[in-house]
Amino acid sequence: MWPTVDLLLEAFVFAYMGLQLKFVIEDVRADGLPVLHIFAYALLILAFVVAVGTLSIQGLTLPYLIRRLDVADPHEKQQNDEQWALARTISRTAAETYMRGAAREGLPGVRQESVDAVLERVRRSVRARMDADETEDHEERAAAAGALFDALRRNVLVAQRAALVQARDSGELDDEVLRDVLDGLDVEEAAAEARIDRRSR
Repeated sequence: MWPTVDLLLEAFVFAYMGLQLKFVIEDVRADGLPVLHIFAYALLILAFVVAVGTLSIQGLTLPYLIRRLDVADPHEKQQNDEQWALARTISRTAAETYMRGAAREGLPGVRQESVDAVLERVRRSVRARMDADETEDHEERAAAAGALFDALRRNVLVAQRAALVQARDSGELDDEVLRDVLDGLDVEEAAAEARIDRRSR
């Protein structure tokens, strides 16, 4: 059976990394030679410079080579997709839980009718962000935004963040995916804060 292209590319990357090992082994052999003449130290310094130079050059070019050859674990994409799906599920569940609680209990100092009216807009906003196929109409959202909308949205973001961190702490969610999702939540939170600042001026 012939090796696959992926296997050949991985072998090439390992061979490329193996070049530095060859130089290091030759350096060790040079160290083992008895010091017979004055140029032995020059030989050791040259071997050190070659080893450091090789490690530096290959260390800087190896990530580019891996990206260029598109060498990747075939299961990594599937695992990453599963982690993103889990993060979306956790985030959506936390948002729905918070919004159901806000609809049931209301917010202090705000009429329940106002909360109910704004909750549906918040719910649509959350769904639009969570569903990759849907796009959010920014102009409509900006026109409909009010102080209550932003307050509820901020609380939803806090609930989503807490649920995602709890899932990460329990080992359910990958750290890297959590960081990416939290970055998106941070952007939304910053946008909400900017709207509040503009409105208060």
